[in-house]
Amino acid sequence: MTAPTKQPNFGFRAAEHATLSLCLPAGWPEGAGTVSWWWRGADGVTRHGQLAQLNELPANMRGGRISVWTPAAETMLTQVSLPTRSRAKIAQALPYALEDQLLGEPESLHFAYRPLADGVLAVAVTARERLQSWLNALQAADITPTFLSPAMLALPWDGHSWSLALDENEAIVRTGPWSGFTCIMPPDRSVPDELILALREARSKEQTPNSLSFLNPPAGIDVARWSALLQIPVQGREEEFWVQTRVAPALSLLQSEFSPIDQLRQATRLLLPAGVIMLVWLVLGLIFNLGQWWRLTHVERTQRQQMFALFRQTFPDARAVVDPPLQMARNLAALQSGGGRPGPGDMLSLLAQTAPVLQSNPAVHVHNVQYADSSVTFELSVPDYQAMEALSKALAAQGLRAEVANANSHDGTVDGRIRVRPGAHS
Repeated sequence: MTAPTKQPNFGFRAAEHATLSLCLPAGWPEGAGTVSWWWRGADGVTRHGQLAQLNELPANMRGGRISVWTPAAETMLTQVSLPTRSRAKIAQALPYALEDQLLGEPESLHFAYRPLADGVLAVAVTARERLQSWLNALQAADITPTFLSPAMLALPWDGHSWSLALDENEAIVRTGPWSGFTCIMPPDRSVPDELILALREARSKEQTPNSLSFLNPPAGIDVARWSALLQIPVQGREEEFWVQTRVAPALSLLQSEFSPIDQLRQATRLLLPAGVIMLVWLVLGLIFNLGQWWRLTHVERTQRQQMFALFRQTFPDARAVVDPPLQMARNLAALQSGGGRPGPGDMLSLLAQTAPVLQSNPAVHVHNVQYADSSVTFELSVPDYQAMEALSKALAAQGLRAEVANANSHDGTVDGRIRVRPGAHS
């Protein structure tokens, strides 16, 4: 970048609300090149210059608000539409949505974005390795940037015109609030072909700019010829584009895992009201659940007392009452048996229900019958496993519960045991 080479003044004091802008050269910090700096104190006094090493910057200039403009060619600016505003889903979807535009592997790239209207996102894509190298070099110089943004977004934007600035043999162009590109400047200082193509595309979309502002045009630039070729007015402006420290960058690369601590603290402060609301909701939910628990406990205690009272009223001679429903069922079964009326779990009742099913299946050979615990177990033989399954279903159709205990194939037949119990509604 072209900038005065005035060296820092080590005699002035740090301003309480000072602002510092740094413009990183291409290939920095590995390659050769100087970092341009511009500093404004709270009293409005400004200083600027260039440094070969950031550690030459006075310590009292490294506090306050710091904007760092990264090499324009290192970041791609684009836009994409996604049907979500969830940060987690956006982080997952962005690499796939921009797959056709990416030059590297998605996992090696960092995606910073800004939500716009109608689900559109303004996106900046930078190699993680390059971004980390910038942050490491800044950290080594005890510089914590407030913003880290590509140089395209430092150019002025008034809503109707494009801006262009030169960096060595590279032209930096800003075409919108969140858009821009870089291209190689021809040696003869003629209009870059990329700029002509970009204007043609803008015209096809009815987004032709009113003019092009050329910042600090060097000698040899024929502004009139540029205007004729581009078919829009081209105006030269004596201005260093990257010193606009009072305007926050439209899009910062410091997102996700590269967010600085002060941004995390700000996010925490913004989430504090939501945290209070969540705490109140949890307390109210706990009170409601405790109320429900007390009410249901009271209902359960009342109903249990009613069961005990009903059991004692029905069986006044009972000595101990532990489980009223179970004891009631056993006593009723005993009364039915004692009165000559068979119960559903009696052996005769079960045999009466199973006999028709066994007689209707002549291929079933019963070898043994056992009765215990209100169930009848048949040891039998059937031709195959399908016959065993059919027999079980036939017993179930009679309202019984049939359980195949085991079944083994032997000498062309299947030997097994079926345990039959009364059905649920018997």
